[in-house]
Amino acid sequence: MKRNINGTFAEGNKGGGRPRGSKNQATTELRERVNDLIELNWETIQADFEQLEPGERINMTIRLLEFAIPKLQRTNVVEEHTEPMQITFVNYGKTDQDET
Repeated sequence: MKRNINGTFAEGNKGGGRPRGSKNQATTELRERVNDLIELNWETIQADFEQLEPGERINMTIRLLEFAIPKLQRTNVVEEHTEPMQITFVNYGKTDQDET
């Protein structure tokens, strides 16, 4: 297969490997096995969970939620303006004149 100057495949030549977006077969199989293990032992897992102390139960719940609810990524905000910020306070309540 022909490559261009920077090492990537030349136009018209497809590279090998998995197509973009396709699942890794080993990862898919591992997830299926873990799901089967949980399904087959659910009653035991539930009984063990109920025997935990309340604090341990909360910690376990938090740890399990990480697999059910995706974590949000941090977002960095970079301000490019170099002008000083001006803050204006507006009083919509009573004024000094209202008290007299």
